[in-house]
Amino acid sequence: ISSLDNKIFISTHEFSDSLCYKLGINIKSINNTKYTEYEHTIENENYYNDYKIKMIEDKVYYFDSIPIQDREVLGYVKVGNDYFPNFIKLKTSTKYKGGVYIHLAPELFTNYHLLSQNDYKYAFESIQMITNRKTIYWDGEDTRERFINNVNNSNENIFDSIKFFMSKPALKLALFIFLSIFVLLILFNYKRIQNPIPIYLSKKNNSLEYIKTISLLYIYEKNLKPLFNHKINFFYNFLRTQYQLNSELDKEQLVSFLNNKTLLEKEWLGILLDKIEEVKTKKEISKKEFEHFSKLLNQFYKNIKNYGK
Repeated sequence: ISSLDNKIFISTHEFSDSLCYKLGINIKSINNTKYTEYEHTIENENYYNDYKIKMIEDKVYYFDSIPIQDREVLGYVKVGNDYFPNFIKLKTSTKYKGGVYIHLAPELFTNYHLLSQNDYKYAFESIQMITNRKTIYWDGEDTRERFINNVNNSNENIFDSIKFFMSKPALKLALFIFLSIFVLLILFNYKRIQNPIPIYLSKKNNSLEYIKTISLLYIYEKNLKPLFNHKINFFYNFLRTQYQLNSELDKEQLVSFLNNKTLLEKEWLGILLDKIEEVKTKKEISKKEFEHFSKLLNQFYKNIKNYGK
């Protein structure tokens, strides 16, 4: 580090006992009620400033002892009425300017404090203590976790697990039994799977419902003129669909047309059409008149040729 004037900035309070011994430092802490305000200072031979910062960690850490030589105190935290160092620089050589910067409040570099209008200045000033910042290598909080868990070698971990199963006869047998059951389950279940057979329902015949509705009209209606109108509309619709009657014809033309198509007598057809015109002019129709008219229509449908085709 020192031979190249390099510097290391470490912000943590988790040091092993052996490392603390080598560095000649001792770290202590006091319990902290969350959001308690502590005074932090940053200073060197050319600069001094203090900040009142609300700490959110359960404990506040400080140096209980530091080396007498080759060290420089850069920051303090006020605990009660006393100031204790929590930011120091350890010089590894008097010839070069390199060294190790140790800071005991890493939470002050998290988003919670960096987004604060005042706290971010403390983090900024702390980094400013490191001069000659031409090239910076930054490694965050996940460094320790990454090296411990070996996250980057996840594929090797999978193969190591398989090798562990194969090394134990009981686990090896259990693994083969599980794989065999799994394969058999897939094979048997595959044979049982069938494509669903689509269900086609036949079209519902509503003729019976239609007859019931007409019957109710016939039974409960005193004036049968609406029912007569339905029969007349059905009659003319039948002529249009059965005989392609698309134009309006007078009585004589219609009698001649139906005579040619049905071979029914003109005299009888004239009586049917006269009855239709007669009933059309009435506002009310009696049951007897409606039955007489219905018999004429039924006789027409019964006697015509090709009916229903």
